[in-house]
Order: sequence, then structure tokens, then C-alpha cells
Amino acid sequence: MRKRTFISIIIISVLFLSCSQKVNDYYSGFVVDEFGKPIADVLIEENTESKPLKIHTNKSGFFKLNRIEGIICNLRLMKNGYKSDTISTYEIRYQPTGTDGDIEYLPLLTSDTSKIILQKQSNDFYNAKDLLVSEIKDIKEIPYIQNCNDKVFWNLVKQGKKNIPDLINKLTDETVLKEVYVPMFGGEYTVADVSLVILNEKIKGIPIFELIGQKFSKECGYCTYWYYVREKTENRIHLQNNLKKWYKENENKLVWVESNSSLTGDCFSPAKGHYEIRQ
Repeated sequence: MRKRTFISIIIISVLFLSCSQKVNDYYSGFVVDEFGKPIADVLIEENTESKPLKIHTNKSGFFKLNRIEGIICNLRLMKNGYKSDTISTYEIRYQPTGTDGDIEYLPLLTSDTSKIILQKQSNDFYNAKDLLVSEIKDIKEIPYIQNCNDKVFWNLVKQGKKNIPDLINKLTDETVLKEVYVPMFGGEYTVADVSLVILNEKIKGIPIFELIGQKFSKECGYCTYWYYVREKTENRIHLQNNLKKWYKENENKLVWVESNSSLTGDCFSPAKGHYEIRQ
């Protein structure tokens, strides 16, 4: 009996240790390139809609970012010339029964030695070609969370005001982009939808819901837009006409503002800025 009791105590002790993983009150690690060379001045910030805590890596590529007690977020990494990335800080191991399993905290929260590899962006990505908006059909990826790597999309964004009239003219083009799916709402993007995303990336604060005469839904966010434009082509024409008028009224008020953040995705903006209306 004593032997069995002793073995039971050992098993309980092991289980207790496995469930008591130490978690730091900060995130930390090193950011390096594909060859292991430290990358300095990488922006590290919490992936949250509220005001994120943020910091830059030092010359050794090291960062240490304090976190709010009781909150654990994934981290976004952004630096000009590199592909932006979002790093998980924890994962949930699900049980076979389908119920939520144990939470496993990754080295960013439990160690100071974790290394993150940030990949360089190809040089031609930053040399905007004189693309036509007709090439929207070749876009494979729309900014969402960390998807800021499509060359066609961002080269069209980088053309500034030059192609805005052509983009507005595409707001009724219902050509479907095959296998470019709309997150959360289902279905595939059309050329018209992508044209609007590009315009929203160029210009901050386009009043889409005002232009379509609908209210933003607190329950499902942008679903009001999707229901409206998918109902009938006349609704897309209505949006197009109103946006033409809005742009004509505000074109001369648009001022370029430098920014590293994408307006439509949680990642680094290859356009390095956007327009804002200034009175």
C-alpha cells in the first residue's frame, strides 16, 4: 500500500508541474533574417483592435515588450523591406472529445531566447509598375490580418491619385476572382469589391455606409456592405455614382500622410502611407 501511495504522489506531482507553466509578464525574443543576422528597428506590437503596446528591436534584434496582466495577444512584426508577420504566443491543444484543451504558452512568453525569422521582401515588390486596373483580375491575395504581399494589389495602391477614376469605374465590374475568398462573409471577391478595397487603402475615411445609405452593423461589421452590393447590380451603380460625387468634392482636400500601417490589413503597408482629407 505504501508503494502504491508513493507512486500516486509522483504522478500527481508531474501533472501539477505540467499545468503550472510559468508565463512571463512580457513578450521577448530575437528577430533575425533568413541567415540568422539580427534585424534592428523591427516594429513589434500586440495584435489587438484596442491601443496596442509596441516596441522596436534593438541593434541585436532583441525586444522585450511588457504585456497587460491577464491579456495575452499574438504579435505583429513590421519593417520596411521585409514581409510583415503575425506570431502566435500560445496554442490550444484540443481534446478528442471536442472540448477545449490545455493552453500551451510558446517561448515568446516563457523564454528570452526565442528567435523569429523575418523574410525579406523581393526588390521588385517596391518598384511599382505602370499597371492597369484591368489587372485586378490577377490579384491572388487581399489584405486581411497579415496578407500584405500581393504585388498587383499594392502596385495599384502605390499609383496614388492617378488611377482613382479608373478604380471607381470598376465598381460595377462583377467579374469573380477565382479562389480569392471573402473572410467571415463567404463567397469570392469581384473586381468591383477589390477596387473598393484598393480605394479604402489609398484614402482613409471613405464613408461607404453613408454612400450606400445603409447603417454599419455592430453585430457583423461589414456584412451590410456585402448584402447590399450582392443584392443587385443597381446597388453597385448607386455606390459608384455617389463615390464619384464624393471624390470630386474632396479630391483637392486629400493630403498624403506617411504611415507604416495598412488601412485594410493588420500589417506593414508597402505603399508607406495614404491620403487623408484635410480642410
